[in-house]
Amino acid sequence: MIRVLTSYREPTATTNPYVVQLNRALIAEPGLTVANFSFREALLGAYDVFHVHWPETLFNARSAGRRFLKQLLVLLLLVRLRLTRVPVVWTAHNLANHESLDPFGAWLVRRLRSRVRLYIRINAYDGEGVPEPSVVILHGHYRDWFAQYPQAATVPGRIVFFGLVRPYKGVEDLIAAFAGVHADGVTLQVSGRPLNAETAAELVRLAAPDGRVGLDLRFLEESELVALVSSAELVVLPYREMYNSGSLLAALSLGKPVLVPRGPVNELVAAEVGEAWVMTYPGSITAAAIETALGAARALPGSERPNLDLREWELTGKLHASAYRRAINGL
Repeated sequence: MIRVLTSYREPTATTNPYVVQLNRALIAEPGLTVANFSFREALLGAYDVFHVHWPETLFNARSAGRRFLKQLLVLLLLVRLRLTRVPVVWTAHNLANHESLDPFGAWLVRRLRSRVRLYIRINAYDGEGVPEPSVVILHGHYRDWFAQYPQAATVPGRIVFFGLVRPYKGVEDLIAAFAGVHADGVTLQVSGRPLNAETAAELVRLAAPDGRVGLDLRFLEESELVALVSSAELVVLPYREMYNSGSLLAALSLGKPVLVPRGPVNELVAAEVGEAWVMTYPGSITAAAIETALGAARALPGSERPNLDLREWELTGKLHASAYRRAINGL
């Protein structure tokens, strides 16, 4: 029996659905037991492998003093991992942090990375910057998760962006490009909480001249997200950087075609799920790319769905168990 300590705490009602579904899959997998993170468990508990997701969350805190205290505890954890030779498995959700870390935090993350025995990649991209040694375990789908919420009828002409609004996601580029879309009855709905007040103000300024653009700048509850995305004819995610995207998979799980920037990761997803479902554009988002994708989305048969067979959570649990055994055995 392998006992896994996760870097995420016990899931709650507001926990990332990826984490909730992964936790369930690990618990259901024979041969695994799961301990969710606490500093008491990490420093005093018994476990065979430490599985890291988003390492900066180990010491995130609102106050500088509390953050520093957590960082000292992470330092003790690093000492414990070295002395006990517990292997670290690290899920590479991104190739680099989107948020900056203070010098001590950045040093802790580097030291933790030096303890990694095996990386898990949640897409099949194997190009420059991919950490090794690694295995591929694709990000599981959200079909079962979203099934608990009612879906809305598709609104003709509705284009949707959703998710937390960060600079790298290119929402400002999308609003600017949409101004050049002149097809009848087309609207753009941008929904999600901005990074800060300045970002929100900029979105309001950009959208103000165009009455077809709707803004809902707040965190969406799960039921609201499902209703919004299911109402779309097309989802557009104009990220300036795109390695893994939960929003892309959420849209596909709800059976919605998505327009994303062209790149190796998105091309792999398109080949996997069907190129009619993941449409790409070169360079920056343009009005022409939006109009072309909307036309292609309307041509999709209503009975079809993207192929997500490789993203079933039961398979995900089995592959994680295999990865843990590999890390423990030093293979």
